[in-house]
Amino acid sequence: MSGNGIASCKKVTDEVFAEMKKLVRECEHRLKSAAPRQVSLPNTGSLLCSSVSNVEQKKRKGMNGPLDRAFQNEAREQCDAEVARMFYTGGLSFHLARNPHYRNSYFRASTLPGYVPPGYNALRTTLLQQEKTHIERCLQPIKGTWSTKGVSVCSDRDSISL
Repeated sequence: MSGNGIASCKKVTDEVFAEMKKLVRECEHRLKSAAPRQVSLPNTGSLLCSSVSNVEQKKRKGMNGPLDRAFQNEAREQCDAEVARMFYTGGLSFHLARNPHYRNSYFRASTLPGYVPPGYNALRTTLLQQEKTHIERCLQPIKGTWSTKGVSVCSDRDSISL
């Protein structure tokens, strides 16, 4: 890696160096072939399966009129397919679609051009901690009354009065 202050070891022979290069190429090839492949969405024109009937294709051909373009129906269908695939591949419960926060997140994201949703680490660390702190702040007025009014902790079987 010349220019970065790193030089190759002088004791490594050309044969060993070539073998290492070959191993790196093989590993890169295995990683590339093991990577998940993109599968086209069901509503795109480039369907991978050819089992679409002629009747369906004729119906879709007529769906390219001015109203269709004005309402961006094809883009909406593709977006719906992406969201559905997120549910299927992530093992998410369909009940999530009934959650008002699910819908609100999409409405808010649609107003922010170029928005990219938070990733795995942000969801499990920073954003989780922010949500916990916020909920604790919202509960503070209620927790403040516990010493004067009392509190009941309920479980599946027993009610414990504190």
